[in-house]
Amino acid sequence: MRKIALIEEISAMHASIYSVFDFTEGEYLFHTQNFHVLTGYSSPLPLGKIKDIYTAFIPERRTVDKYMELLRKVYTLLGEEEKNQLRAAVVGGVVENIHHATFRCCYLAQPLTFNDSGHVELSFDSLSDIQPLLAPQPGFWMRFSTHKRVFHWHSHTNRLVEKDIVLPREREVLLLWKKGIAIPGIASNLKVSIFTVKNHLINLRKRLLVRDNTSAIQLCMRTGIIRNSL
Repeated sequence: MRKIALIEEISAMHASIYSVFDFTEGEYLFHTQNFHVLTGYSSPLPLGKIKDIYTAFIPERRTVDKYMELLRKVYTLLGEEEKNQLRAAVVGGVVENIHHATFRCCYLAQPLTFNDSGHVELSFDSLSDIQPLLAPQPGFWMRFSTHKRVFHWHSHTNRLVEKDIVLPREREVLLLWKKGIAIPGIASNLKVSIFTVKNHLINLRKRLLVRDNTSAIQLCMRTGIIRNSL
């Protein structure tokens, strides 16, 4: 019970919903009590109730279908050890509550078990509202990572590629910005022009669908692209 209380505390602290979801049965085995904030109900819902209505919260069903498709594909490309390290992120998907209010979310998942066909069975997930971080243009992207390999997919290109959504040079620029270094200082540090630095940041923001550089840092930290300690 102490561990559950800790999860509830972390959930409230980070404004994120944590859950264990059974994809085979289509139901939550566990969720933090703030799930009712997502659904729009005035009080926490029992697990059985959510089992009956959970699909209504995702109006863009293609997001879920694409995620499951890509998760299976990535699973088949990994070695046995890597499968246990797999982490997934879906950024920009739309969630709608019972009052028809919508927001765009960040869904993070650690698949726990798969069947022989590569279909995820149980998954430990978190869901948070990142609407304030995102620019108004439509779209969503996904990232799948292990300790050794990273894949990403973007709705603008509809291609799964084995590289991170943030390119190495863009990551360098972002980390320097995170340290509080202005664009001229970043250019000097990397021995490139100010125009080049600005171009890296523009391309990065466009790909991540974020509104500004600070939002890009927050989203990259949330999804594991950059670490909090850096």
